[in-house]
Amino acid sequence: MTQRIVVVTEEPLTERLAGPAIRALELSRALAGSGECAVDLVSLTGCVRVDDLVALRLAGEPELRGLVRRADAVLVQGDVLASRPVALLASNSENQTRLAVSIHRRRHPFEETGVAFKAARDDCFIEMR
Repeated sequence: MTQRIVVVTEEPLTERLAGPAIRALELSRALAGSGECAVDLVSLTGCVRVDDLVALRLAGEPELRGLVRRADAVLVQGDVLASRPVALLASNSENQTRLAVSIHRRRHPFEETGVAFKAARDDCFIEMR
């Protein structure tokens, strides 16, 4: 059975990508290339790029909730959890989706992010960098 994976970034998915967007795209391609995953790479700020292996898309709050609700796992990059905790955590708790968070941030208000991590409870894997 194919797993549905959603990777979420705040970076725009344009023809020229910044470092975080490159990492999100390459991770998404690696997952999709395994043949075991269907991957949606979601930008919260813009998307004009297309890819052969990964479904790239722009998503606002309602679209993000729907994608998270249907996902088997959600990988979050950067400040996404701090900026969209309700969309990710509420949708996540409805269907037991696994939420993996990679903290790679320019600023680090840990108190704000820590609250979101605590709310995610056991469904949250945290990678500190």
